[in-house]
Amino acid sequence: MIASRWPADEIEPAARAVVVGAFDGLHIGHQYLIRRTCAEAASAGVEATVLTFEPTPDEFFAPPDTPGMRLTVADERLDLLRALCVDHVVIADFNDQLRALTAEAFARDVLVGQLNAKVLIAAENHSFGRGAEAGIDAIARLGQQYGFALVVLPLLKLDGEPVSSTQVRRYLREAHAEEAAALLARHYSVRGKVVPGAAVGRELGFPTANLQVPANKLIPASAVYAALADGPALRSQLGADSVPCPAAVNVGPQPTFGRSQSAVEAHMITDRPLDLMGSQVDLSFVRRLRFVERFPDTAALTARIARDIEEVRTLLSGHASGSPGGNRQNRPE
Repeated sequence: MIASRWPADEIEPAARAVVVGAFDGLHIGHQYLIRRTCAEAASAGVEATVLTFEPTPDEFFAPPDTPGMRLTVADERLDLLRALCVDHVVIADFNDQLRALTAEAFARDVLVGQLNAKVLIAAENHSFGRGAEAGIDAIARLGQQYGFALVVLPLLKLDGEPVSSTQVRRYLREAHAEEAAALLARHYSVRGKVVPGAAVGRELGFPTANLQVPANKLIPASAVYAALADGPALRSQLGADSVPCPAAVNVGPQPTFGRSQSAVEAHMITDRPLDLMGSQVDLSFVRRLRFVERFPDTAALTARIARDIEEVRTLLSGHASGSPGGNRQNRPE
């Protein structure tokens, strides 16, 4: 797969079947559109191309103090697209100049002029151009005018409801990890660098990796989750057969210690010692175990954490091989 940044990179001339969108999350509706794009491209003997945007339009228009809203930040989205069938991903800089383009200018100058689109694949609710001025009927007319065919697909539905990034965000903000996974066809994940934390977990006997997550990334609601951890350092230290590694993850504050600042902390469930400081870790959220709560003392909190770990070990025992014992020797902090 080729990835290009437009307008910075020169895009090779080639006839293309194109699908356009933010594709935040790459949920099953997005996957359906992209796979149909690949099928149309194969049928027409052209390249299957995704045109997406960075930042996403929602992120561009959001107020500066808006909490992280991205389901997939730039590198995560590109990784997911690489796993699909597309030949080329073009990432357009979403800026004032691009958003000001009329629908006709977008069709003429971008779809045809830059990408040489011969086929455009779009969901039935798709629109483009300044102020989303062109809906499907107007896009069809532009296709006739500028020489590209339009393939319109119905919205993919699950349990009678359209699949959308908005719905995935809603589930995650309500700590419904399993429901979000059904729309994504994978567990929702966050990727972050392990940085020093307050070392509370180590003091309790359950050291944690404290993740620094990109500011624009959506973090699930405050809760304790069963998760799977992966990353280059984990693979190096545990071996590929033991990764992904089951983990008990606390998202949110530490009310028992009077700490209101939210954090993402993962205790890796393995008997092997770990040193993850400064490394990258991916956490995939499998199930919410409980919401964050304030305990009367550290003894009660420690007992509860031990139960959480046992629950994670039971729930995720089939996800990784190795020795899934509660580890008190992890040294990520």
